[in-house]
Amino acid sequence: MAKMKALALVDKAVDIAKNHKTLYVMGCFGAPLTGGNVTRYCSNHTYNKADDRTAMIKAAANQSPPVYGFDCVCLIKGILWGWEGNPSATYGGAKYASNGVQDIGADQTIKVCTGVTTDFSSITLGEAVWCSGHIGIYIGDGLAVECTPKWENKVQITAVANMGAKPGYNARTWTKHGKLPWVDYSGEVSTAPAVKVTGTASTGSASDEKTIWDFLKGKGLNDFAVAGIMGNIYAESGLCSNNLQNSYEKSLGHTDDTYTAAVDNGIYSNFAKDCAGYGLCQWTYHTRKAALLKYAQAAKKSIADLATQLAFMWDELQGYSKVMATLKAATSVQEASNAFMVSYENPADQSTSAKAKRASYGEKYYSKYASTAPAKPSTGASAAATTLPDIGTEVDFKGTKHFVSSNSTNAKSCKPGRAKVTALAKNGKHPVHLIRTSGGGSTVYGWVDLADIFTGSAAELRTHKVVKGDTLWGIAQKYLGNGNRYKEIMELNELKSSTIYAGQVFKIPAK
Repeated sequence: MAKMKALALVDKAVDIAKNHKTLYVMGCFGAPLTGGNVTRYCSNHTYNKADDRTAMIKAAANQSPPVYGFDCVCLIKGILWGWEGNPSATYGGAKYASNGVQDIGADQTIKVCTGVTTDFSSITLGEAVWCSGHIGIYIGDGLAVECTPKWENKVQITAVANMGAKPGYNARTWTKHGKLPWVDYSGEVSTAPAVKVTGTASTGSASDEKTIWDFLKGKGLNDFAVAGIMGNIYAESGLCSNNLQNSYEKSLGHTDDTYTAAVDNGIYSNFAKDCAGYGLCQWTYHTRKAALLKYAQAAKKSIADLATQLAFMWDELQGYSKVMATLKAATSVQEASNAFMVSYENPADQSTSAKAKRASYGEKYYSKYASTAPAKPSTGASAAATTLPDIGTEVDFKGTKHFVSSNSTNAKSCKPGRAKVTALAKNGKHPVHLIRTSGGGSTVYGWVDLADIFTGSAAELRTHKVVKGDTLWGIAQKYLGNGNRYKEIMELNELKSSTIYAGQVFKIPAK
């Protein structure tokens, strides 16, 4: 009989603790507390016959979805016996004494374990943790899953006090730990002490911008190529290397920080196949995420480490010969941005407007860092354009008139403000076509004079990491001075709902 992998044991234990309703019931190995099981477990053991315990079992009875009963050692046995959370099966899918796993108690279980020791510095994922009359499963990062009537009276995640306190977790001091004889600790989980990963995640700060710019310039790319790549990375993650795709945070039950920590510590083993975008480039496809994880682990770095992700992205790009050829010869930010977007990032939305948006982000980095870009005036004022801007660039329109065609003499009035370049006519009297930017104050929608276009005054690309108590209205009020502009934040971040969660990172539109 094949043994269960240690990570599979850990994943199942964590899943039960997080995603299933449970109750401490002596002698129960995962039975749903429904129908005849209610009577069975009110009378199967002296402990359960006590009035308070019987009342608890009856209070949990016949719910939908059901509450599942476990005790400490029966949690381990139930998982190894094949428990799968089946509400229609008498024991939730577990088959008594199957898979070669004995029906023994907690104290007997630690006696059949191997490598039993009181030294918790060498503990491995999936090992049993034990104290007299009680047992649990070590899941990494100083945490265990145990089923106990103490604290929450159910299957719960607690801190291993032998390894230090963990904020937000109840803590238990265990006596010993050891490897269960029915579990395979090879391959997926090292039997050696866990290697502590190091590294620093990026947050989208000005310092991070400069680090990314310098890294790509150091690889020999020109300014157009670097800006085009950075605009795409900003569109994907806001330059935050620990960014978990916002739409997956609720379903996975993680924030950027907790997801990263769970992957780094081995608690979460489905990183490659959970379909959630992650990191600077929002790597999503399972082979690319698996490669990123392997790359980080080989370097003993956090999966979110900025330098590691940049190095991985560069190595990966070498397999995209056409993209690299375009980047090396790029003559505009738009050209570089399109190549990186379509062939490397390959997002679902590859529309003209999506391409223009990403290029406009790149233009801001080009304006800020390119060696050929005009220096920004020390007063903070914008500089008048002297050459035609790239299509997709966001500019300051200072004029008060626009035209229906590039050579028209019939001017129409409009308001100045932020606008986007959507077309060019190099030989026209009014060579630039602009469309107002939402929230930018302008009403322009037509061809304008080059002298009325100013560049360099775009607000710094900003991001905001949501904390408990935040609202979109409040974020808009803080950054944009008007809470009613929250819809612009929703549009920029492609949000379909105004409900937000702590840990999400949002791009902030220009003020």
